[in-house]
Amino acid sequence: MSLIVLSLLLLQAPQNPPQTQKAPPPIALPGSPTAPDAADSKSPPIPDVGVQSQATLTITKHIDPLYDPNKTPINGSWAGGMQGADIHEGEVTFSMQNVMFEGKPCKLFRATSRWDYHPNIRNKKIIFTPTLYVFAHITPDGRLLHTNTTYSGFGTPVQIDAIYNKDSIDMTITEGTSVRQQTLYPKFDMALFNNLFSPFIRDGLVVNQEKQVAFINPLSGAPTEVTATMHGRFQGKLYFREYEGYKIDTTTPDSKIVIQSMVSRHGQLLQVNLPDNQDALAYADVSRDEEDNWGKFKQEDWDKPASLSQPSRTRYHTMALPVLLTNPVMLLYPVPCAIAL
Repeated sequence: MSLIVLSLLLLQAPQNPPQTQKAPPPIALPGSPTAPDAADSKSPPIPDVGVQSQATLTITKHIDPLYDPNKTPINGSWAGGMQGADIHEGEVTFSMQNVMFEGKPCKLFRATSRWDYHPNIRNKKIIFTPTLYVFAHITPDGRLLHTNTTYSGFGTPVQIDAIYNKDSIDMTITEGTSVRQQTLYPKFDMALFNNLFSPFIRDGLVVNQEKQVAFINPLSGAPTEVTATMHGRFQGKLYFREYEGYKIDTTTPDSKIVIQSMVSRHGQLLQVNLPDNQDALAYADVSRDEEDNWGKFKQEDWDKPASLSQPSRTRYHTMALPVLLTNPVMLLYPVPCAIAL
């Protein structure tokens, strides 16, 4: 699928997920009155890992024109048909920041995902909007400590709070007003929740061809595993600028669908190709100075670090792997896992 130009959307930070009244006291999230203050800690600050706020991924469905080619257009419209259209279907954002968790420095991953459902292609009215909020605490070396996800918008609201141990996961699941606690022992190796800062791409060079990525399904609470695989290179134009990068195919846990993420050599997640003529595109503002010094790409640059071959371009760090969920609704889940550093 070719790269498609969309308009600019501003980054929106997710809000703290709501808590049900019957749920046990949640683990304090940064910004809450009970959360430890990083500024008061004597621990050294965690080094930043780069530009960590993903520009909004805008999910769009592209509708092909419906018309009778034997009829002529009337006043710019096809008689008896419908012109092509792009329907906005949601957004995804995610970011990483330095915080404290249980008195220790760590990284906080925050994300929001929303999918707008419409009655049909001719009616842009939104009938329901599944929404997902994601929080994850990760150690400086990439080990997952804690996640909290909140899903709502279709069916019963679900909140899942999970603590990750050496060989198990302690979970508190709130479905509507029902609360239950359980300990899970995943069938796969718990090490899949570690090494989250081991990327596919590092400064424009491929360092991993395939990764198994694990997460707790935010709708069902089941330990889930998907496979992400490098699937070649791409070169193309987006927003009148030339980009070069790599394609990453990711399996879907509840269907046979495979989606494809397109990441530039400078680490920017540009596009996610989705089924049914849909995609998610990001627009990151580029300064006039960077635009003027964009630089030309040569084939031998594939073997050079991006910071050397095109040093004037901003280097981005993509800190999430987009995973498509399809049951009971479609949602693009940004799983905390470094793709490009």
